[in-house]
Amino acid sequence: MVIVPSISAHQLVNIGGDKDHFEEAFAIAAEEISIPDDESDGDDSSYDACDELFKQGEYLRMLRQLEREDEAQREKEPQQQGQQDDDDNNSNNALQYKNYLQNKEQLYDDYKHVNYQYIDFGVLDGDSESDTDSSSTLSVKAGPLIIEQDRTVGKGGFVWDAGFILAESVLRMEQNETRWLSNGSSSSQNTKIIELGAGTGITSLMIARARPQTTVHLTDLPILQPLLTKNCQTCPGRATCGVVEWGKPLGDNDSEAYDIVLGADVVAGIYDASGLAKTIYDLSHSKTVVYLACRERLAGVIDRFESCLHQLFTTIERKEADSSNKSPNVFILRVTGKKIISDRDDKITVIS
Repeated sequence: MVIVPSISAHQLVNIGGDKDHFEEAFAIAAEEISIPDDESDGDDSSYDACDELFKQGEYLRMLRQLEREDEAQREKEPQQQGQQDDDDNNSNNALQYKNYLQNKEQLYDDYKHVNYQYIDFGVLDGDSESDTDSSSTLSVKAGPLIIEQDRTVGKGGFVWDAGFILAESVLRMEQNETRWLSNGSSSSQNTKIIELGAGTGITSLMIARARPQTTVHLTDLPILQPLLTKNCQTCPGRATCGVVEWGKPLGDNDSEAYDIVLGADVVAGIYDASGLAKTIYDLSHSKTVVYLACRERLAGVIDRFESCLHQLFTTIERKEADSSNKSPNVFILRVTGKKIISDRDDKITVIS
């Protein structure tokens, strides 16, 4: 008697479509096949066992094909909930971010909108474009901020919740804490902002569009530069992009200090906490404010990173995020007070 066990649903879901995955599935089944001793010498029993394995293999292939067809169908279907048919800016290829935020279940998922090529964040408060063709001080209202995504470049090609949360939190915190982003500032010099691990650039570009008295420099890996270049066009003349390698000496173009350093979820997967902290230090001056959105995914990563920051800055504060995106477990690190380190005697002094 031949007994061929059925493979669990969990195993079926996780079986891929290539030969190695199917052979693995067959091995799982084969290990549990039982052929009684009195039948082990018969050719019929061996044939029955192989026949059952092949039948189960065909079944697995059928399930995998159904899964592929289901995935293809999901990609074709409009994925926007609450999308208005008469909205000219909406299409199957674009998501209105306000619809993503309006979920009654308060369920947030960084991968929920990865199949969209564009995300429309609407017109931001304070968003305007200066009339550079005349001497007039009037400004015209800018269009909606539309960020392009590119799933082919990896996780950096998506808009992450932490990036949006950081932008909104910084814009709201500065109203109570600082004046570096104030609209209508009497200062003729723009506030200089740099973002590390910018990805799509959503954080810096939201701030730049909401606060015209800023210039932003978005940095990330070389593979993300084409995407960043496209998205920087949403802030013509005030947004640039480039490559900064954490922990390594800065190039001539990045050797200047910035007023604001931003980073959204950059701590989650880093293995060189000291390298990131050193880069932030090198990009700062005595009055620089650093804002980092963090969500601890690996035990101890944030604590190690904060320990490195304490060696280089005087004040590291954890603050609650203030955003219409209520994705849980996201908080803001606010870092100030760059220490001046003497290379001669390793003495650390602080500029207040």
